[in-house]
Amino acid sequence: MTAGNLFDQVFRAERAARGAVLFEHRQLTYEELRALVVQTAERLHAGRITKGDRVAILLNDSPEFIASFVSVISLGAIAVPINMALRKDEHLFILKDCDARAAIVEAQAAQRLFGGPESTSGLTGLENLLLVSRDNEPVPPRIADFPVQDF
Repeated sequence: MTAGNLFDQVFRAERAARGAVLFEHRQLTYEELRALVVQTAERLHAGRITKGDRVAILLNDSPEFIASFVSVISLGAIAVPINMALRKDEHLFILKDCDARAAIVEAQAAQRLFGGPESTSGLTGLENLLLVSRDNEPVPPRIADFPVQDF
C-alpha cells in the first residue's frame, strides 16, 4: 500500500460497495459516506474554512460526526470534537476557548446552546453554523447572530 492522505486511504475505489457505518438500523456504504464527506467539505469550504481554522463538532455518534471529522481534517483545518454529554456552560467555554470559525451542531442542541445573549458573547470568531437535523425537524435560517446551513 502506498502512502497517501487519510481520505484516499479510507475511500479506495475497491471499498465503494462495502458497508462502512451502521447507524440506527441503516447501513451506509463507503461510497455513501464518501459523498457525505465531500458534501460537508464543500459546505465548509463555501464558509471559507481553510487550513488551520478550528471547527467545533457537537454531534452525537453518527455518520455526520464521521463525515464532519474527516471533512475538517481533509481541508487541513483542526477538528474540535466536543462531548455532547457536557453541560451548556462547558460547551460554551470550549467553543470560546478554541476560537472555532465554524461549528457543526445537532439542531436540537443549537437553540439551547446559542439561544441567549450570554451564550454568544465571546464567540467572536464563530462565523458559520451547520446544523444536523434528525426526524425532519425544521432548521431556522438564523440562530442568534449566526447564519445557519442545514447539514
